[in-house]
Amino acid sequence: MSSYSSRLDSLIEDIGGCGTLQKLLCVLIHITVILAAWSLLGMAFIGYDPGFTCRKLDVNANKLSSINMSEISTNRLCSFGNYSTCSSYLFPTGIKTVISEMVGVLVGNIISGPLADSLGRKPSIISSVLLLVIFNFGGYFSQSWKSYSVIRFFIGIGAGIYFNVDLPILAEFVPSKLRTIALAFPSEPLSAMLFAFITYWLHDWRSVHLLKTIIGIPLLMNLCFIPESFRWLVSKMKFERAEQSIGFVANVNGVIKPDPQGLFEAAKKEIAATSDENISPFSFTILWSNKDLRIITLSLAVPWQVP
Repeated sequence: MSSYSSRLDSLIEDIGGCGTLQKLLCVLIHITVILAAWSLLGMAFIGYDPGFTCRKLDVNANKLSSINMSEISTNRLCSFGNYSTCSSYLFPTGIKTVISEMVGVLVGNIISGPLADSLGRKPSIISSVLLLVIFNFGGYFSQSWKSYSVIRFFIGIGAGIYFNVDLPILAEFVPSKLRTIALAFPSEPLSAMLFAFITYWLHDWRSVHLLKTIIGIPLLMNLCFIPESFRWLVSKMKFERAEQSIGFVANVNGVIKPDPQGLFEAAKKEIAATSDENISPFSFTILWSNKDLRIITLSLAVPWQVP
C-alpha cells in the first residue's frame, strides 16, 4: 500500500499537474526573490566607505617651489593640481560597518523551520515579505547608524525566513518530475546582477530602499491570495482546510476536484502510527544531537564562512 506522501504526488497530477496556478506561483516566488536578494545585497552598496590616504606623492621638481605644502592633505589625495600625483595609497586595516543584518539572517534561518512547520508555509512567507517591506520603508527615513542597524537586523530576519520557505512552498505544489526545473531557476543570481544596474542608475541608498518598498507591496498583496500548502495541511491533519486548498488549485487549473477522502484516511492512519512510536518533532537542536549530525552540520556550515 502506498504512503500518503506518494498519494499527494499523484493528487498534484489529478488537480492539473503543472497548471495555471503552479505557473503563476512559480513566477511569483521567483520574482519575490528580487526583494529578498536586493535587501540582503543592500549593504554592498550602502556599506561603510573605508576611505584612503596618499602614501607616496610624486612631485614635479621644477614646480616644487610653487607648492605650499601646508595646503596639502593626504586624505583622499589623488593629485595636487598639475604638479604632483599620488602613486601609492594606504587603506585602513580596520573597517567598522553594520553587521546586524547577518545576525538577523542567522535568527531568521533558525526560526524559519519551526515557524513554517507550526504556523504553515503561507503565514511564514507573508510575514517574511512583510518584514522586508516595512523595514525597507523604515530604512528610507533612517537618521542614525543606530536606528539603521536595528532596521538592517529585521531586514536580515525577513530575508532569512524567506530564503528558507520560498522553495519548499513551491515544491509542495509542483509535480515531482518538474521540481528540479522549478526550484533550480537562477532567480537569485539574476536578481544580484540586476541590483548592480539598479544601484548604478539610482546612485542613492534611500532611493534603493524606497524602490524595494514599492516593489514589495504588490508582491505582498499577491502572496495573500496563494493557497496554503495542502501537503502541510494534511500532515497536520487539517483535512477540511486541505480540501479547500485542493479545490482552489483544481478550480484555478480548470479541472474537477478529485475526492481526497481516501488520501485523508491513509494520512490519518500513517500519522497515528508515527505518533504511537513517540517520535519527537524536529527542531534546530537535532542537528547537534549526535556526532554524525554535528560533523555534517559543521562541514556544510564552514564553507559558507569562506569569502
